[in-house]
Amino acid sequence: SDLTKVGFVDDRVLFVRGNTLLSHHVDTETWQVTGEAVPIADGVDVWADGSLAMFSTASDGTVVYSPTRTPNTQMAWVDRNGVTVTSIGLPQPYGQLALSPDEKRAAVELRNADGRYDIWLLELARGLTTRVTFDAADDRDPVWSPDGSALIFNSNRTGLVKTLFRKDLASDHPESPLFETKENLYPESWTPDGKAIVYVTETTAASIWRLDGSAAAQQVLRNGHRLDEVEISPDGNLLAYKS
Repeated sequence: SDLTKVGFVDDRVLFVRGNTLLSHHVDTETWQVTGEAVPIADGVDVWADGSLAMFSTASDGTVVYSPTRTPNTQMAWVDRNGVTVTSIGLPQPYGQLALSPDEKRAAVELRNADGRYDIWLLELARGLTTRVTFDAADDRDPVWSPDGSALIFNSNRTGLVKTLFRKDLASDHPESPLFETKENLYPESWTPDGKAIVYVTETTAASIWRLDGSAAAQQVLRNGHRLDEVEISPDGNLLAYKS
C-alpha cells in the first residue's frame, strides 16, 4: 500500500513511502528485492487522490521530483489572462471547490489537522466560511443543484466505498446516502432541470441517475480511461469532460 508509484534505474527500484523517496536493490533475474531500502530524498510531493508520487527516473540514473507544497492555498478571482483581480479570505488548506449558480458562494473542501476533509461554504464577498458537514469520515466533491439550494457530495462514512449524499442547505435535516453501492462514486454535475445527476463510477464510467429513483442509472460515457469533471451543458444535451 506504500507503493504510490515505482521507477527503475538499473538494478534499483524506486518508490515513495509517506513523502520519502527510497531506493531498493532488486535481483533482475528473480525480481525479488534484497537488503534494506535506502532513502534518497525527503519532501517528495504525493497526489493522494490519484495515489501518485511526483517523481520520475531517467536511464542514466537521474531522478527528478516535485517537492511537497504548502497545504494552504489562496482563493481568488482571476481574469482570463491569469491576473489576480481580487483575493478572497485568508489562505486555507482547500481541496476542490464548486462555484454556486449565483456566483456568490463556493462549496469547498477544507482539510483539518488530521488530514480529513469536510465541506464548507465560502462567502465570496466577505471571505467568510460556514461548515456544512460534520461527520468523522471524508466528505468531498461538492456539486451544486441548479437553484443553489442543495449539494451532492461523496463520503465513505457508511463503509469502505465512497457513496453519494445529498445536503439540503436550507434545512437542519442530516444528509443521507442516495442509494446503496459497492463501488466508489464521484458526483460530477446536475442536469439543468434539477431532476438528475451525473456521477462517475470508479473513475472510468459516467452514468446519469434520476433523483426520484424512477429509473435505473443509465451509463452515458465510458472510454476505458480515467474520467473527471464531467459537466452537462446548459441545454442538457452535451457532456464536456477531461480524460
